Amino acid sequence: MRQIKIITIDNDLHASSFFQKLANDYFNEIEIIRQYSNPCEFLEDFGQIIPDFDILFLDTEMDPINGIDLLKELHKKNQELLIDVIFLAAHEKYAMDAFRCDALDYILKPINITELQKCIAKFKLRKKKLEYYKENISSKLPFKKPEAYHDRIAISTFNAYEFINLQHIIRCEAERNYCKIVCGKSPGNFGKETYLVSKNLKNIAFILENKGFLRVHHSHLINPNFIVKIQKSNGGIIEMVDGAKIRITGNKKHIMELLFDQIQRV
Repeated sequence: MRQIKIITIDNDLHASSFFQKLANDYFNEIEIIRQYSNPCEFLEDFGQIIPDFDILFLDTEMDPINGIDLLKELHKKNQELLIDVIFLAAHEKYAMDAFRCDALDYILKPINITELQKCIAKFKLRKKKLEYYKENISSKLPFKKPEAYHDRIAISTFNAYEFINLQHIIRCEAERNYCKIVCGKSPGNFGKETYLVSKNLKNIAFILENKGFLRVHHSHLINPNFIVKIQKSNGGIIEMVDGAKIRITGNKKHIMELLFDQIQRV
């Protein structure tokens, strides 16, 4: 497994320093990429300048927004959080709230190394099960739709079902509980049409990722055939034919490898 990338949010600076020391002393597979003491700063950065990460360690008692409410705000920004959350709590009374928010786990403060090791082991086991499912089960499901329909999808708009050729889809963008699908006629014959559908990006990605589309950002799924250029600066920014500029927030090296598997590099 690659390095587990972690962000912590805790306005107790002593607790943050102690967490950093535990991570450095006991874990080779952990990389703490950022530590925030102000939860509002994290909310401003999330989805913009924060790189891809795996676990958010989140204190429950903070000002001006507590950890539970912060997680609710994250869900408002992005319904499909591709991260696991572990709460840091001074009291067990927060445990039920943590699990109601679909947190992976919670740890009582002061942090105990044994409990932290259990949480990391739980995260690794969960990831291992998901990877096993993707490799050994999802690709072998018995039900398959007729091949004739594989190049088109029907999307439900407010007043009709629109039938769209997959090769005409430029990109899909998450908009809370909805998904915006941007289409063009072809890479060389651009005429933009946009559809807003009452499905989230996770549902759309489940269909399109097996068709060559790439999830390059928490909120963006793209068709590589409509890429105009990729800026190498600022962590990598993809420019699409419709003018959209999308920062790569996933595993950049892996995404670039997938892109150049589909598009010849000279």
